[in-house]
Amino acid sequence: MPIFLADIRYCSLKDAPDVCFVEERSSAAPWPRTLIRRDLAGDTPMLYLGAWGKDILLGFAALGPCEKGTELTNIAVLPEYRRKGIGSQLVLGVSEVALSLGYSRIYLHVRVSHEESRTFYGGFDFSSLYVVPGYYLDGEDALFMEALLPLPV
Repeated sequence: MPIFLADIRYCSLKDAPDVCFVEERSSAAPWPRTLIRRDLAGDTPMLYLGAWGKDILLGFAALGPCEKGTELTNIAVLPEYRRKGIGSQLVLGVSEVALSLGYSRIYLHVRVSHEESRTFYGGFDFSSLYVVPGYYLDGEDALFMEALLPLPV
């Protein structure tokens, strides 16, 4: 697997068009542009990290509060940059942010049917806590997963 070393940094409102582009290219059910803009404007407690290659946003990850602490709520990488280490760099970046905010654990939801994602997160020692029935808009269940911080490198 060829690795692409990205520049990981916080996203701001000026990055909204790029974040929306990556989200729309990466997801069958993309987050609404208005939600992303609101998050990046600072109107919510969400933080976004971007993975940049030169002047191109290759992927992003969103981190926000949840009932148990902090949650990786979204991660997206342009299809042509997948399997090049971008997602891993984003997960590790988000974990560093969570640690700096004082969290000792990080959580996420993943589709029960998405074995590839479950395996990916398992590589960072995420473990399944329980199933959330009908979590996704299409009715699919989610696994609620947890990992202790810091994540293994």
